Amino acid sequence: ATPASLSTPTPTPIGGGSGGGGGGGGGTPTPSPTASPGAGNTILIARISSGTRDIVEVDRSGNIIRRVIGFNVPRDIRSISHGRWLIADAGDGRVYEINADTGEIIWAVSGLSNPTAAKRLPNGNTLIVENGIPPRILEVTPSRTIAWSVSMSYLCTSDSCSGYPQ
Repeated sequence: ATPASLSTPTPTPIGGGSGGGGGGGGGTPTPSPTASPGAGNTILIARISSGTRDIVEVDRSGNIIRRVIGFNVPRDIRSISHGRWLIADAGDGRVYEINADTGEIIWAVSGLSNPTAAKRLPNGNTLIVENGIPPRILEVTPSRTIAWSVSMSYLCTSDSCSGYPQ
């Protein structure tokens, strides 16, 4: 497995200064960052902006504790256990689990159509939401087989989805 790039910077407050994510200041609009609870009193933030495609873990004061780079379009990030994160990367069509300390990819499933959310279930399987055409929800086992899936093709024609945000 190929590790994502890992960077452990000196704690730096988010916001202010140069190079912040989130897309302010004119130019092309960019997606807002996605955030979820980290371990303890931290927050995980998947930042997507022109020039920034990373995941940072910040403390309650906004200081960056950990930064992992090497993502395409990270849309969902969850702390799952023992320093591991589950990431849905819509840009490369993968959901993967990484060791947040080393950046090593521990588990991954690829070939997905715009995965936008992933959650590890108590039985060890992973629930994944694809925002493709058609949208789909699937449960994948640790051995990467599909336990079940449901397609919402009734929302779609051959090339677009009616009433479904793209």
